[in-house]
Amino acid sequence: MASAHDLLWRTLQPDDAPGPHWDRVVAALHEISRPQATAGGQAALHPESERVLRAFLEHEGGLVLSPDTSVPHSMPPHEMVRAHAVQVLARADLAKHRALIQHVADHPQSSDRLASIARAALRPE
Repeated sequence: MASAHDLLWRTLQPDDAPGPHWDRVVAALHEISRPQATAGGQAALHPESERVLRAFLEHEGGLVLSPDTSVPHSMPPHEMVRAHAVQVLARADLAKHRALIQHVADHPQSSDRLASIARAALRPE
């Protein structure tokens, strides 16, 4: 899982090196989003997974991706990653991540679609 975390951190840190391909980003997101068994038998997100998902929500720029990657989706990559992060963090521990998810819902730079996903995640089921 460490390599998945490293790959995702690279998408947030602009430098001279090209970023990863979109399909590898999606695979890494899915890998880190799976809860892990804890010592008490509970399932929880890995602490580094929480950190990287929160970083995506706090990051206001785009993602560093390979220049020759294709992105077959109607949402821009950074919005799709942020929507995924909102949903995973809300499922993991809404009380802990509520303020950040609310910030995403209210932020003027969030697209209508992302804000809607964040508001839906904040509603009790």
